[in-house]
Amino acid sequence: MTKVVLISGSLRAASVNSAALRAVRRIIGRTRPAASVVSLPIGRLPFYNGDMEGTGTTPAVAAARALVAGADALMISTPCYNGAVPGVLKNALDWLSRPDGASPLTGRVVAVLSASPGGRGGIDAQPALFDLLDSCEAITVEHPPVAIRRAHQRLDAAGEMTDGEAVRALRELVDATFEAVAIMEEQRRSVRELHARVRDESGPGHAGGGPVHEEGGPVHVEGGPVRDEAMPVREPRGPVRAAHGAAPPAPQRRADAPSRASVTSSRS
Repeated sequence: MTKVVLISGSLRAASVNSAALRAVRRIIGRTRPAASVVSLPIGRLPFYNGDMEGTGTTPAVAAARALVAGADALMISTPCYNGAVPGVLKNALDWLSRPDGASPLTGRVVAVLSASPGGRGGIDAQPALFDLLDSCEAITVEHPPVAIRRAHQRLDAAGEMTDGEAVRALRELVDATFEAVAIMEEQRRSVRELHARVRDESGPGHAGGGPVHEEGGPVHVEGGPVRDEAMPVREPRGPVRAAHGAAPPAPQRRADAPSRASVTSSRS
């Protein structure tokens, strides 16, 4: 059973990003009823503090890490605050990037989307989010950017995102996410079979004996929630895109789009 964790980068009760993820939940429920979908409430996490981590994390942090570690994929929807991801989302990723060498984000499939009442749909925050996921060594889904413009106008009277255009875009991203999960699982299965075959064929004293290691394994440094050394670029394979690749291009600015330097609406 595929398990998907949804993370909204907005804490607002009537958040359009949270509404987008509720639509994702409904889409998965209709198209893949065997899948499990849960939400991670990042507002419960304390501010990252290395001293706190050194003395033992809080129950909320431990629960968040366990939830992500047990997931096949994450789907993150972010607003854009002054051209960047909200601090609460950055804080959550900082916690999830730890402990060093055992982050639950490493190798995890992650799909990214954004929503905003503005004319750019929050897309200016997406490159920064891809950069954060890159530092956390996550594997992002290869898909044209999903940035829902005028999102508040796409909600019905109950506050649910039922607009046809938005739902189609979300459904396509869901499909790409599940395909990415399937591809990554097939790759892991192939590696396991290779390891088993080498063990079977390598006896005592065999010239080629010894464990087989995948190339390009994760590199870690100690002392902080985010690693910043240069990482090798992993080639895309189908819908799977290594986070080390280029961030998705922002769409061309429309004549009526707000300036990037303008303060983002609080309705996120």
